[in-house]
Amino acid sequence: MADRGDFNEILHSTEKVGGSPMDASSAVQFQDAVDSAGLLEMNHSGDHLTWCNGQEGVRRIYKRLDRCLCNTAYLHAFDSRVTYLTRVHSDHSPMLVCESESARSGPSPFFQVPVYVDHTP
Repeated sequence: MADRGDFNEILHSTEKVGGSPMDASSAVQFQDAVDSAGLLEMNHSGDHLTWCNGQEGVRRIYKRLDRCLCNTAYLHAFDSRVTYLTRVHSDHSPMLVCESESARSGPSPFFQVPVYVDHTP
């Protein structure tokens, strides 16, 4: 299983620059949800601060809101890499997800639902 997108929450203080201090209780709840679902972060590169509030000067805030999470079965089945690209027309950085099947035998236990891939606001 893999889940990608805007989770609207940070996990660590290093995932926020600017603004008021992070809400530790929200981060703990998010981490508990990730842990209870057995999810892990996919390998990634690029700017890890994936969102910006668009303000100028001291009011500007950056956060890591967008993630690609998966379970261990997914990690073993696919060789995946996520690259966070430069923000251009949005307050979020686009994610480029490259996947290739790992060397394995048998049918794939995963399928992709198109509604989750083609999101047009």
